[in-house]
Amino acid sequence: MSYLEDPRVFFAGERTLFAWMRTGLALTAMGLAISRYQLFLATFRHEPMELVKTHASFYLGMGFILIGWLCMVIPTFQFRAFFRSLDTKEHPPKYRIYSSVYVGLALSLLIGLLMGFLVFE
Repeated sequence: MSYLEDPRVFFAGERTLFAWMRTGLALTAMGLAISRYQLFLATFRHEPMELVKTHASFYLGMGFILIGWLCMVIPTFQFRAFFRSLDTKEHPPKYRIYSSVYVGLALSLLIGLLMGFLVFE
């Protein structure tokens, strides 16, 4: 039995994918908080809301969200390539393998929609 026939190899790759997704979600949450911090300050100071998107915190937050999005998209495709490199005998039996890829793509799509909403709002 080669080391790749051990199911722990596949599940280690999947755990790595989910670790990158957690990192991406954390960066996205941080970016959302940073981009909305100026909105909080404007509300607190009774300033006009039109100035919120011109502050550096908005662009810094968008940068964090973009990096978080990349931390979810790139590892999803890397895991897909890793899975395709395995033989069929190396796949865990009776396990839905692509569910983790679908979760990664769905989260990436939602983060992309969030970025679009914040930019074009």
